[in-house]
Amino acid sequence: MKNIGKIVLISITLMAMISMVAFATNFTPGSEEDPVVTLSYVNNQIDALRAYVDSKVSSPGVNTGEANTMAAYEILNLKNNQKLMGRESTEIILRSGEAEAIDNGVNGISDLTEGKDLLSGDPIIENHLLIVPRDDGRGIKAITEIYVMVKGGYEIQ
Repeated sequence: MKNIGKIVLISITLMAMISMVAFATNFTPGSEEDPVVTLSYVNNQIDALRAYVDSKVSSPGVNTGEANTMAAYEILNLKNNQKLMGRESTEIILRSGEAEAIDNGVNGISDLTEGKDLLSGDPIIENHLLIVPRDDGRGIKAITEIYVMVKGGYEIQ
């Protein structure tokens, strides 16, 4: 009796293994159950993704009205009492000299280095990154001759 039980158990196990192998190899390569992806398909998908990313990264931005947001800083020299009025998203860094902020009457220029808004008359500290958030009359005024780095749109008055 013990041998018959072992033989039945082994038989059932073998039948189960054979049926699993038979069903596993039943899928046709390239079918929905067993998709085949070729190297050319993968390369085409990567190229399409690369083109999409490149189109988003290299879209034009603002610089004196029409530049790329990834453009380099422009070095400007302003004389006493000249004003640099920034457009939306213009970045300004005072490199030398003395200057003061010009606000729009409500909000100031964002001093990201110090983490505060600069209102009209507030002194600008050298090497602080300033951002003009909107094209609404904000900028800086030179008290002495100054050198500034500017990225984005601006107008000198």
